[in-house]
Formats: sequence, C-alpha cells, structure tokens
Amino acid sequence: MQGVARFQVDDTIAAVSSAVAPAVRAIIRLSGPNAWGVLRALLPDDAPEKPQHRAVYDTELRHVASLPAIPVMVVVFLGPRSYTGQDLVELHLPGSPPIVQAVLATLLSHGARLAGPGEFTLRAFLAGKIDLTRAEALLAVLHARHPDSLQEALGQFAGNLASPLVRVKERLLDLLAELEASLDFPEEDLTFALREALVEQCRQACEELRHILKRIEERGLLREGFRVVLTGRPNAGKSSLFNALLRTDAALVSPVAGTTRDYLTATVSLNGTLIELVDTAGIETVGPDQPSSSDAPETQTITAQAQAFRLEQVRRAPLVCYCIPANEPVNQEDITSIRSLDPQRTLLVWTKCDLLPDPDQLLAHGDDYLDGLPRIVTSAVTRRGLAELEHYLAERARSHADADPLAVSLGRCQHHVRSAVEALEQAEALLIHQESTEFIALEVRAALEELGAVLGEIYTDDLLDRIFSRFCIGK
Repeated sequence: MQGVARFQVDDTIAAVSSAVAPAVRAIIRLSGPNAWGVLRALLPDDAPEKPQHRAVYDTELRHVASLPAIPVMVVVFLGPRSYTGQDLVELHLPGSPPIVQAVLATLLSHGARLAGPGEFTLRAFLAGKIDLTRAEALLAVLHARHPDSLQEALGQFAGNLASPLVRVKERLLDLLAELEASLDFPEEDLTFALREALVEQCRQACEELRHILKRIEERGLLREGFRVVLTGRPNAGKSSLFNALLRTDAALVSPVAGTTRDYLTATVSLNGTLIELVDTAGIETVGPDQPSSSDAPETQTITAQAQAFRLEQVRRAPLVCYCIPANEPVNQEDITSIRSLDPQRTLLVWTKCDLLPDPDQLLAHGDDYLDGLPRIVTSAVTRRGLAELEHYLAERARSHADADPLAVSLGRCQHHVRSAVEALEQAEALLIHQESTEFIALEVRAALEELGAVLGEIYTDDLLDRIFSRFCIGK
C-alpha cells in the first residue's frame, strides 16, 4: 500500500495479524471509525449496536462464504483508548487458513480495506500513541534473531532513548521561551545574570545530549559494525588470515600452537563495507580430566579465560568463520565444534591451501560432516581466495545491515542528535559573545527541530513509508 492510501486514517482497515499457517487460533484485526459496523454485519442479530470498551464477546460469525457458523471471540478497544487511537476490534477464531482467508475476504466485502504493511502501527504513530523511536524499536523486536538484539530493541521500545530526549526537549523549550520573551523588548539587551543563566541551561542540555549520543555510539550495532569472528583449533591459520585481511601484521603468528590467548579486534573496509574482525584463541578443552599442554594451575586459568573470551565472541557474532588447516584432515573436534555453531551464521574457511598440490579438492568434499555449509579455500601466503572471502564478508555485512531495523533507527537518531549538539554549541557560543538574541533563538529552534525529527514530531511521508513498509501486514 503506497501513496495517499497509506496515510489515510478515516477509513477502516483489516488484516490477519497472526501467522498465516495452520494453528489452534488466528487473529484478525480491524481499525477505523466503522470497525464495529463492518464486523457487526457478520454477527448474530442480537449483537449490540455499540460495544463497550474492553468488552469480550464469545459469539459466532455468519454469512462467511458457504461456511457454517464460525465460533469466534471478539475483543473490542474503543478509541482513543486503543493501540491505534481508533476503534480497534480483534477476532480470535480457528486458525485454519481457508477459514481465516474467507473471513477476511468477507470483511473486505463489507467495507473494510486491506491494511498495508505496518499500517496499524502507523496509525498508532499518527495518533500520538507511540513516537518514531518506539515504532522503529517495535520493528526491531519483530525482526530480532538473537537475545542481545531482542533485549536492545525491547529497551528502546520501553523508552530508553525517547524518555531522555523528551526531557532535553522540555529543557530547550524553557530556554527558547526565555529567549523569545526577551525578543518582545528589542530595546533591552539580556541582563548579565539572565545571559549567564541561559548559558548554563544551554550547557546542561548540550551535556545531556552528548551523554545520549555517547550511549548511541557505544551500542554494538553502530560501534562494531558487522562483526566477523575467526575461530578453530590451535594453529589453524586464524591469525595469519586475520593479518592477510588487514594487510598488516596485527596479530602474532607462530608455528607454536596456542600463541593467541586473548582476542584481537580490528576494523577493516572490505569492498567499501566496514567489517570488525576478531581473532580468537584456538579451541581447547581444559578441565580436571583434560589438562592443557601445561599442568600449571596458572596456565590452566589463562587457557580457561581465553576460551571464555572466545565463546563470548562467537556467541555475539553475526558471522563466524571456522578455520580448518588444509594440510590436516578434518578431525572429530572440528566436526563437534562446527555442529555447535548456528549454520546460518557460519562460514568454513580452509587456510594454508598453499601447502596442498591441488587445493580445489577441498571443495569436492561431501557434506556428511560439514552439513552443507558455505566454504572458501584461502592462503595467507599466496592470497588465494582472499578476494572471494572479502566479497562474501562484504555481502553478508550489507545484508545484515539491511535486515537490522534497530541499526537503521540508531543511525538516524545519531545523525539528528549530533546535529542538535552542534546547534546548541553554536547557541552557547553566541550567548557568551553577546550576539543577537534572534540568532541564539534560531540555533535553539534548530536543536528542537532535530529532536523533533528523532521522535517523529517532524517527518516526511517518504521517511514514514521507508519505516512502516518494513513491517508485515497486520502489525
């Protein structure tokens, strides 16, 4: 749904809001001024003319195609005390896809319009029920694939970003009111005491915004870019591959296994895309029955810490490159480690292929123990396969960014908050140098407009369409 229809809120929309698949129950939602009227045409004659807010009706749907009466539970939320700010009705009915589609088609034939992607949430935003940061966070919640992403999205949805911005906005409105009051008396300049008070207000607001900006920039989605972790058994060529991708000797390389004890990180641009590479310690099992290469307790403690660091980096990474030395057979430890990884986030990388007379034979291996995972053959010495690996990592990074709504949201917020900080820094400088009050007020207004853009008080139809079109229909 594009154009005018997406931003038309005086009609009634309907959509399936649960998964379209066989289930015990399914949910169809209607929102709009005639939501109850559209539904009532399918209800028994004794259905109320006007329902009550939060009423729940156990009833049945009639006149749906050639189907017999369909048992349904109807939940009513009257506007403006609903999610969309309009009359909102939910139908909970048997989750048979043919029944659900027949009911939806009947509702549409009685005057409802099929909702576009994200149109229910769009109406909530336009009604002032949620701000833009919360709408973007809801999209991120729906798309979250990992616990960390979900936790961050839920935090933003709860107002962790919007609430402090609203507080700063109120502070700036007070500051602007003081400035504009002085503009009513142009023949009188700001008194020294008032100017000092306004400088302090400006500094405090600016400091709060800097703190918010720091929090945004510290979040892994922006600071780390696309994180790629190199893992594998000791002496598998991880550090050599790390250096080859960076084109510098950042990691210590030695033929002695277990050289890397901590993890190393570095950011590199591959095909125009920022990638954060992480080189981790080789996989080792340390315990009372499986000691490390040294029986010294200190060595075992260091090894255990290195393995804990490695596991944490692997858990957080959107992509894990499991390195296998081409001159050694794949062993049971490799197979066990590979199968413990998420196949959607795993790439097999053969290293040291320069030590084989025919490296192409590595790609001919069957999938019985490698689970059909993508694989690339490389050599840090001859740089064979590195261009292919760089291309693969860049494509995965771009796909990850496109699929991560919270990264897009934080990037948008970062831009506007930084611009607000710059405007306030300029306002403070103008105040200190006793410049015209009109110029100072212009900078404060500019800062307020930037915060309004973050919260969605100032927006364009194109921006809303880019955000809400990424929701599924029914949300």
